[in-house]
Amino acid sequence: MENELKRNREEITVRGKDYTIQKLPTKQALDLRTKWIKVDWDDLVVAEDILKYWVVSPEKLSVNDFDVIPELMDLVAIVIAYQYGEKKTFKELMEKNKDEN
Repeated sequence: MENELKRNREEITVRGKDYTIQKLPTKQALDLRTKWIKVDWDDLVVAEDILKYWVVSPEKLSVNDFDVIPELMDLVAIVIAYQYGEKKTFKELMEKNKDEN
């Protein structure tokens, strides 16, 4: 069980800050995406869900913990690519983020 948890987690750095994110079970991830579509991809709703369900560490982050919106939105984009995208897309975003740090 512990190996499976580790396999579904990724250590990332966004704008110099470290995070641990996790993949959700497919049904849960699709249910959340359906919710976002129903609210027309409202940035606040999406960001709050990303922080609540995907970001494992640091714990209990809120949108108010981010000094600038682009930092939050970079994290959101990376998590969405990690969960819903192809590995190539996720790796490309991580490399782009690394170059910007």
